[in-house]
Amino acid sequence: MSYVPDVSLMVLSETPYEWPSPARARFLVKVAMSTICRYYHVIRKSAVRDNLEAAIKTGGNGDRLIVGKLLALFALGEVYSAKMASQEANFPGSAYFAQARRLVGEPMERPQLDAVEVTLLLAVYSLTLNRRHSAYHYASSAIRLGLIIGMQLNVPNHQSQDRSAAEHRVRLWWTAYVLDRICTTKIGLPVSISDDDIQVDLPSVLDANSLDKDDFGDVEYELRSIELSRISAASMVQIYLKRGHHNPFSQRVQATLKDLNKWMDILPARLQLKTEDSLTQENHVIYLHLRFNQVIVLATRPVLLHVLKMYKQAWTNNTDPRTALPDTAHTLAETCIQCARHSYQIVTDTWINGTFATFDYFHTQYLFSAATVLAISSLLSSSQSEEDKHRFENAVDLLRQLDQSGSLVAKEFCEHIDAMQKSMAAIREDTACQHISRPWPTAEQEAGAISSGFELTAGMALAVPSLQDFLADTELNTQIFDDSLFDSTQTLFWPEI
Repeated sequence: MSYVPDVSLMVLSETPYEWPSPARARFLVKVAMSTICRYYHVIRKSAVRDNLEAAIKTGGNGDRLIVGKLLALFALGEVYSAKMASQEANFPGSAYFAQARRLVGEPMERPQLDAVEVTLLLAVYSLTLNRRHSAYHYASSAIRLGLIIGMQLNVPNHQSQDRSAAEHRVRLWWTAYVLDRICTTKIGLPVSISDDDIQVDLPSVLDANSLDKDDFGDVEYELRSIELSRISAASMVQIYLKRGHHNPFSQRVQATLKDLNKWMDILPARLQLKTEDSLTQENHVIYLHLRFNQVIVLATRPVLLHVLKMYKQAWTNNTDPRTALPDTAHTLAETCIQCARHSYQIVTDTWINGTFATFDYFHTQYLFSAATVLAISSLLSSSQSEEDKHRFENAVDLLRQLDQSGSLVAKEFCEHIDAMQKSMAAIREDTACQHISRPWPTAEQEAGAISSGFELTAGMALAVPSLQDFLADTELNTQIFDDSLFDSTQTLFWPEI
């Protein structure tokens, strides 16, 4: 089984647990603060440290929400510091998670901010257990708790004298927004609240310099993360949901890529990737760019899959596949491939640098997502197909190492990899496609990558002239492509990765 089942967590929640020693407790909280709490603003570190010291003195007794929050942080600290999981022992952090879940399991009639905080922490930890639907439930619950206490609205200045507390409330709401949309993109379910129903201001740029730097991270990072989540959720509706769209598929992809292009154009310099020195890159910045790449991949991957389908048909019929596809299809497919290559490069660099957490859901998912695209690229006989084949094989090796280390996320992905490799082998063994010339007509992008000495980043891939021409085109002439790929009678490629 590739996830921790409900019954196992129920048994853990009913089993007596031991409060960690003071040194262990401080260590686990510090790990959580330096890893996942850098990605999302969920807690105020100064308040948590005070709560921790008070709980240490009482042996873990106190307010149930405070204790539940600490237990959730213990769970995250344990899973992010663990290097492997034994089959004979509980999954790292699961005992703390089960107890935290028990403490906050009942619906609250008068919820507090602490309830929102601990619910979001449980959502993040659920992903490490490969319980994506549970994570969606917790993220959605955090939104609904926030709605009850009016977090979607601005609090009048005369009612919020403490600017730090007010800003924490705002950022906590937007973290719930971000995580809710991240979870929806994993499983294809609706968001818990529409943008039209949100009236609260974005995190404050004006107050950023006056806030405690330890409690509040870079506000520009928060703003870019929120906007990326908005684009991601909108693109899922536009590209993957079967509803009565008034514009063709290519225009909907164009709109998403325009938004992403704008997002990259205004990204502050301090949040841009340093391609020449990945060792000094902060983890939350790396994570932001992996998310950005993934949105592009999700927006363009249906096109890549259609290109592969059309190429396979052409190989079987001994015809030139280029005649069956417009240039737009090749441009979008190549953009998808370039972003996958960049994600592969980023994730493997974190592995080399020692910052890849064994049980981190996000890095594992992005590695698998990149691998699926690289697998397709390896079949298309471009100038980089052989290198993409090697990249795919290395990504598979890393995923299998994670599986052997006890990662439940990697375990499921490896099952998909096994099925992919069988399909790839069948295509390569098809003698009908061995003697057909299959040039990939996007030398412009590949030449740029080779001559520069390193892979194109996602931002660079968006700046390629052929894609810029696509983004600037006000009269896309791709009706044949749109109809053949997204006819209402066909099944869409539902994104679950």
